[in-house]
Amino acid sequence: MLQERCWSQGFHLACVKWINSCRYIERLYGTYPVKSEKTPLVKDLISQIKADGPISIASYMRQVLTGPMGGYYMSSDVFGSKGDFTTSPEVNQMFGELIGIWLYYQWMQTRPKSHAQIIELGPGRGTLSADILRTIKQFRNLQEGLSLHLVEISPKLSKIQEDTICMHDTKTTQSVKELDVKPAGCYKALMSSDGIPIYWYYHLKDVPNNDYSLVVANEFFDALPIHQFRKVNGNWNEVMIDVDEGDGKHHLKFVLAPKPTLQTKLYTQDVMFAKSSKVKDIMEVSPDSATIYKEIADRLRVHGGCALIVDYGEFGTGTDTIRAFRKHKQVHVLDAPGSADLTADVDFAFLKYTVENTVKFYGPIPQGQFLLQMGIQARLKMLIKELEKSQRDDLLSAYYMLINPNKMGLRFKVACMVYPGLGDPPGFGASTSI
Repeated sequence: MLQERCWSQGFHLACVKWINSCRYIERLYGTYPVKSEKTPLVKDLISQIKADGPISIASYMRQVLTGPMGGYYMSSDVFGSKGDFTTSPEVNQMFGELIGIWLYYQWMQTRPKSHAQIIELGPGRGTLSADILRTIKQFRNLQEGLSLHLVEISPKLSKIQEDTICMHDTKTTQSVKELDVKPAGCYKALMSSDGIPIYWYYHLKDVPNNDYSLVVANEFFDALPIHQFRKVNGNWNEVMIDVDEGDGKHHLKFVLAPKPTLQTKLYTQDVMFAKSSKVKDIMEVSPDSATIYKEIADRLRVHGGCALIVDYGEFGTGTDTIRAFRKHKQVHVLDAPGSADLTADVDFAFLKYTVENTVKFYGPIPQGQFLLQMGIQARLKMLIKELEKSQRDDLLSAYYMLINPNKMGLRFKVACMVYPGLGDPPGFGASTSI
């Protein structure tokens, strides 16, 4: 009996090893799907869905991008060649310098008696704000009384911004000068090396609303949560995210809500939604974006100023635009939540619809066209004179990256809101060939 039992157990173990070996081979060649690791964020999402039911794409984006349990932006530097994507300010200084000139021109139209404040939404590594301040440094009349206000939710990125903008040398023990007085809602206040006070906030609504504002948002709105709706048999259903208990690669899956959600009832009654949905079977709406659009417009209407928005986007033609990027490559939206950037195209038609009764709206126009009309070619000629050949090649490469339609020149769009009393802004004139 003992001998038979040992033989039986040995046979069983051999079978198990053979099966595992087959699975290993299948995994190697991609025929056996392997789910990604269950991180604390994934476990939390699964627990939440099992307890309360499928969640919206907006809820998913909010948790995997800025949630406290491993949100993508919360604990790492995701920008540049070593990150997951590269933004225009990181490509070359000319981008930020021209935006600085654009802001100065707008301010010169009114020369307000009150102090001016630059507000950047989602400042990334702080490169754009640093280039803007360096440019404005040439115009003392604006620099006097100027302050910089950064809306940033990530502690990790706010530290990088501090080092970039304040020119803090992290290799020494030198510390950045902290300001004694902070506005309510501000979580950090420092002084730049040029004597400009810099403040950090979690939300735009916390930024003081009593001064002339110069607002900049570069690749900010594309990361805000969206709700997605699909038309099935003439009826609109919200796309939700559920747990995938099957053998698929991901722990989560897309499903359609079995009945109208609150957001479905709300947005399908909207005039703009109804107009666009006549020619589309997929619609995306970003309530958070709409709230911030209105906040900016109301701020400009009351205290004056302008806002420049640069982002992925289209004018009411987008359908299923949500995407995920890791190491500069597109991956599945549900692949390893929290490890990739999520983005959805900005609907500039929706932006215009939201603010057109409050401020004047211009654009969107291609980024390449905007930069050419702002004089990037003249700036290129000035910079290239001082460089050696290898440096010239790098500068030319960056220049074409910014304006080439096959690179960033067409994919990114530029729009602006201006105080009703201002004239037409520069950069939005007659079309220029790219």
